[in-house]
Amino acid sequence: MVLVAAVVSLGSCARVQEACGVVSERELRLCVLTLIGHGRARTAELLNYSPSGIGKLKDMTAKKMGSTGKDLHDFLLKMVLDA
Repeated sequence: MVLVAAVVSLGSCARVQEACGVVSERELRLCVLTLIGHGRARTAELLNYSPSGIGKLKDMTAKKMGSTGKDLHDFLLKMVLDA
């Protein structure tokens, strides 16, 4: 499971960065953690944020990347699969 997550992370990271070069390192980490299925609480723990801070960061990142919906995971998944 960890190996699968690492492979997904590397490929996803490159695709997200290619598609949206405007994301910061922190936003890129958020995107990868979101793509591999971490929830708000675990993501907050890993990035040293509060869960509510992660919600705000997700909203800002989605907007910055051009997502019109609320679900960053679905937006990222479509971006990675279409790339």
